[in-house]
Amino acid sequence: MGFRFRKRIRIVKGLYLNLGKRSGSLSVGGKGATANISKKGVLNTFRLPGTGIGYQSKRIWTSRNHKPAKGRRQSVTPARFLAFIAITVIVLWILAHLH
Repeated sequence: MGFRFRKRIRIVKGLYLNLGKRSGSLSVGGKGATANISKKGVLNTFRLPGTGIGYQSKRIWTSRNHKPAKGRRQSVTPARFLAFIAITVIVLWILAHLH
């Protein structure tokens, strides 16, 4: 049996940072719908609470190793957009709680 490590840190309600031994991810959502964003891709989970019925869709990044040519504009991926939103929320939360 191998060593495992998992830690889930609540940033704000509905936004969590998930840390593991080798990687991390960001979870956004609540009981009914959650999006988990990692370097591997996005996992969307939709559930009907209390019924055991749910649906998951997985989007794996296919161009992970692709590097754009110099001078070309990089496209905004869902992971980059959500990372920007998460960082913005964290910075605003920290600024709001400084006294």
